[in-house]
Amino acid sequence: PGVDLADGSCAHPTIPGRVSPLLPANHVTMTKGTGLVHTAPAHGMEDYSVASHHQLPTDCLVDEGGFFTEAAGPELQNKNVLEEGNEAVIQMLQAAGSLLKEEKYVHSYPYDWRTKKPMIIRASKQWFVNTASVKATAQ
Repeated sequence: PGVDLADGSCAHPTIPGRVSPLLPANHVTMTKGTGLVHTAPAHGMEDYSVASHHQLPTDCLVDEGGFFTEAAGPELQNKNVLEEGNEAVIQMLQAAGSLLKEEKYVHSYPYDWRTKKPMIIRASKQWFVNTASVKATAQ
């Protein structure tokens, strides 16, 4: 069972020398696939929660337009994540000998109701102002 792998580690499939932790998560089950998934902390609440709990970085490698950034590496930089970026990742996995199986899968993305295109969930840096101290003055 997957619980036997919890808190282990594995070699990153495309970055030589990088070790990736194997972490348990409540949103990962055997009812939808293998029970093993990659984690993209900057691209979904469940993944973000797992990363926060285990103090992992939440770097976002995708820009506002849906393209890989320079930080994603030269093989992916400036490629659209939902188009040629997918094919580039598959080629990288094949080249590293890390692709065990490839098949078409219809992923359940949220869609923009205006454009009918998938939305990419991504973390962004934000700031907030505490207006409590100026509330009385503003009234």
